[in-house]
Amino acid sequence: MNDLVEQFDDVILQLDEAIARIQDHAYDATSIAEVHFQLIATKVDLKVARDEMESTLSSVTRSLKKLMGDSQSQNGVADSLSRSEAAINFSQVSASIGVASLQIRTNGHGHGDVSIDGIRFGLSQSLALTLEALSGNKGVSNDHMVAWKTVDEIRDYLQLRTGKRPTHRAIVVRIARLRKEVPNPFLIMTDSRGQYRFGLRLSGRMRVQQVG
Repeated sequence: MNDLVEQFDDVILQLDEAIARIQDHAYDATSIAEVHFQLIATKVDLKVARDEMESTLSSVTRSLKKLMGDSQSQNGVADSLSRSEAAINFSQVSASIGVASLQIRTNGHGHGDVSIDGIRFGLSQSLALTLEALSGNKGVSNDHMVAWKTVDEIRDYLQLRTGKRPTHRAIVVRIARLRKEVPNPFLIMTDSRGQYRFGLRLSGRMRVQQVG
């Protein structure tokens, strides 16, 4: 984990140098301006990720120390629960950082292949399409991740994609099933207003492909 933090620091330093070079030359070209903007956005994302990693490292270290102390006086069941708590905490922090890459491929025969930051797994086509709906960025986001969606907005999207409008209950059930299927259940997010989204960063990439 410390090595990853140091790598983030190195990349952020390189980004600072690149941004400084662009500013010094004061190019007017639109392409250079776009690169400048992307570099700054990437730097912000990296700083957020670095800070979250440092926080995660500190939290996990505390949890491990607690586990080592508790193991002297508690049985194996208690140790197992503490380890589970540490794992859940790590998953929550990882989800708050968000993912950088999402690929969804459906084959038209009831099956979808998904990759989240390189982790590949299969989904039914209905769940793959629901994940696609949760990952879009239609609307306004108030943080570094894609916008929240109401259940009706998810239903509208799926109706456009499939020609059929699922019920409100069907969407809630699919989202619950998605949490069990994705590598980190905390990436399927819900807010206090009952809106949903997938934890894809605004600077992330989503690729959707339908074959067959």
